[in-house]
Amino acid sequence: MRSLRTLTAFGLLLLLAGHVFGQGLIIIDGPDTMLPREHWPRRGCLELRRHQVQVEIHDQVASTTVEHVFYNPTSRQLEGHFVFPLLPGAQIDQVLMDVNGEQVEAELLEAGKARRIYEDIVRQLRDPALLEYCDDGLIRARVFPIEPNSEKRITITYTQLLPADNDLISYEYPLTEHRVEGAPVTKLVMKIDLQTTEPLATIYSPTHEMEIQRKGKHRAVVGLEQTGGSNTSGGGGTSGVQLLFACQRDQDKPALKLMTYNDGREDGYFMLLASPPAPEGDHAETLPKTVLFVLDTSGSMAGEKLAQAKRALRYCLNILNDNDTFQLIRFATDVEPLFDSPVAVTDKRRKQAQEFVDDLKAVGGTAIDDALAEAIQQAQYSDAGGADYIVFLTDGRPTVGQTDPDQIVKAIAKRQDNFRGRIFCFGIGTDINTKLLDRITQTTRAASQYVLPEEDLELKLSNFYAKIDQPVLADPVLEADGVKISQWQPRDLPDLFRGEQMIVFGRYRGDGDATLTLTGQQVDQTIVCEQTVKFAEKNMRHDFIPRMWATRRVGFLLDEIRLHGESKELKDEVVTLARKFGILTPYTSYLIVEDERQRAVPVAQQTLPRISQDDTFREFVTEEYSQMKMADTGRMGIAANRQNDMLSRAHVAQATSMAVASGSAKPQAAMATQVVNGRAFVRNGKQWIDSNVQQLKDPPMRQINFASDDYFALLRDHPETAQWLSVGRNVVFQLGDEVIEIVSGSDD
Repeated sequence: MRSLRTLTAFGLLLLLAGHVFGQGLIIIDGPDTMLPREHWPRRGCLELRRHQVQVEIHDQVASTTVEHVFYNPTSRQLEGHFVFPLLPGAQIDQVLMDVNGEQVEAELLEAGKARRIYEDIVRQLRDPALLEYCDDGLIRARVFPIEPNSEKRITITYTQLLPADNDLISYEYPLTEHRVEGAPVTKLVMKIDLQTTEPLATIYSPTHEMEIQRKGKHRAVVGLEQTGGSNTSGGGGTSGVQLLFACQRDQDKPALKLMTYNDGREDGYFMLLASPPAPEGDHAETLPKTVLFVLDTSGSMAGEKLAQAKRALRYCLNILNDNDTFQLIRFATDVEPLFDSPVAVTDKRRKQAQEFVDDLKAVGGTAIDDALAEAIQQAQYSDAGGADYIVFLTDGRPTVGQTDPDQIVKAIAKRQDNFRGRIFCFGIGTDINTKLLDRITQTTRAASQYVLPEEDLELKLSNFYAKIDQPVLADPVLEADGVKISQWQPRDLPDLFRGEQMIVFGRYRGDGDATLTLTGQQVDQTIVCEQTVKFAEKNMRHDFIPRMWATRRVGFLLDEIRLHGESKELKDEVVTLARKFGILTPYTSYLIVEDERQRAVPVAQQTLPRISQDDTFREFVTEEYSQMKMADTGRMGIAANRQNDMLSRAHVAQATSMAVASGSAKPQAAMATQVVNGRAFVRNGKQWIDSNVQQLKDPPMRQINFASDDYFALLRDHPETAQWLSVGRNVVFQLGDEVIEIVSGSDD
């Protein structure tokens, strides 16, 4: 049960109960004197029952239609005002709301006048979540009557011109998570119909996992469904939706699109999106490939494991392309290839391969080194002129021939001089050496996957193979002229496949115009993709980029610790990044707690005080980190692989909370973090603490009461604090050379 609990704990996020998504809300003007206060709507606003967003984008013009359905949970008629934050530059087209059979009239307020209304709402609701909109415009409409136990529907349509940055066009829909206690779980439903004059290349959301369906070269439909509380954004206090897209200028080569973040105080951060030529493009050519399927048929594969592997291999054989070459190799105590060398795909050879698979039996030991040596040697004889892939499936550890994992990896590294292909490993079951397989894939710039007994190997392998079926650019190399780029993640760039896109995050030094060059192999020639881009001297708009880079970097560093051993330099970098960007896992939590214990950080400034003071939780993260470093096999090894892989390949910036469950499945302790406007805030008691504060030495401190005149004066004098103040009613943060402490008489 211990190992099962471990796997579960890695995926647990503590969901803040009672969150309701809404960009607009209805504020009740005041309690009805006839209505007992205990029956008045919680926090002075109505429940949000439904929130639906329909967006139509034509090139850089977006039309957004928002439908809110509010519910009056009381038994009395109420009245109030509907307020809706409006992004700069947005033009209202229509507001629809029936009040006594007539359409309501809405008032559009410019930012200066809107600010005073936002401040009044914060005072009334005791909720700072709207502060981040203080510099935006506002739609306001009187709503009366709001009938008891009934719904009120409000629909708004607005149009905006979307901003572009280095040809990447950005659509944003801001959201506030109103903490309405007792409200039903609300679902956000969003559909974006995207159409462009030029062929679409990149489509990417850094904030949410979205369903993207391409409808030819010029159109895509993007969908999102999210329930209240399932915060998957990098915004922390908010969960705004962002969608980035760009068009294909040259249909013969992958498109390169750059976005940067730079606060002017340190090296900047960049995100590079590389997309293959648009789908259905006449000029898009798929690389021929050589695929060698290497299957473990040792005795432990008997039964359902071998049956699933056979079904998966049959699928892969059926979808081989006509210009591919392939080979089948089975191994147990000995190694047996089907053909003398990889052969071109024909109906006859495909049938031979199917019969070979049907006849496979599970018996004997596990000669991993011999099997890989044979596969690499076979790949060298291929003359297909494209990409070489070895798909290696095993359920065990080496027991025949060379059994030392270090020697097996060293042998593969030596053979790399003549074999530049990839070895993708599939580990089946729990009796596998995960470190060995992960080091093999790391050496060959590939990836490993693990299939637990309760999981479907056939589904995982077929999904994987469908992804790599059509390579477009192999052995990519990235260079920059005009700036210095470094520490990009992933460290080894993956091959680019049709229908996929490469997402690279990194650091840069210098600014201004520069040339990015992506070089790789395409069919029988070297392809050079160049793009002139601008690296910003200062641009703080895309604050998801630093956190995405840091998340991937932490995953890479933890895997270095797991596969190659711990060092002070690796640990220190993990601690610095995890604290600064609020990246919480059992592994990073252990390192943070140990670092702060050694430095004797006061409890009031600790990043994770509940862990440091809770013996059970502290013991848990200590054991998790130790197991991550030491476990070679079993579920612990698989859990470590999946956790670090999730970080190192992350493509959505998540504001996370971490909870660890006891045997009764109730949280024993939980740590929450919010990342807003480039700062990580961690919950410490009733306060949210800016991670920067701990690094300051005896700074001057200023205490300000929540919602006081001084509070709003601070907001007016320092507009950059708006998002930090929106974190909560009790928050501590660095502002210049001093520390500001916002205090409230109650928890938020």
